[in-house]
Amino acid sequence: SYTQLAASAVLRRCGLLERLRRLQTSEPDVPLSCVAGLDLESLSIAMKNFYALVFGGNMMSSVDPISPPKVGLIQNSRMRNRAKVAVVEMIADAHESIYKAVLDPKNEYGMEAVSAIGLRNPEKVALVLSGRV
Repeated sequence: SYTQLAASAVLRRCGLLERLRRLQTSEPDVPLSCVAGLDLESLSIAMKNFYALVFGGNMMSSVDPISPPKVGLIQNSRMRNRAKVAVVEMIADAHESIYKAVLDPKNEYGMEAVSAIGLRNPEKVALVLSGRV
């Protein structure tokens, strides 16, 4: 669907789409910290890029990097808003998946990973994202 493509574009831009795919296809008995692309350094870079998109940038700019491309072309305001909300929810869910994976002891990231990656509370991320709709 359009909303999935738009959310994927945002996640691809910061490097999280590939991390999510690896997370979803990893072997259940292998700690995620040992999976190529989900190691601490790779995850840290992608998450910092993601947070820069969400929390950074110029909010006064007419172009919002989180906003779905071409959504402004949707004439019906109710449909346009639904598309934006759906994309924001997908992005927030993706963030929460990674957050939970890092905190899960079976993935062997360790407590230092939270600060090394700079993990942010999923509720706060969702709140910031929803404020951009």
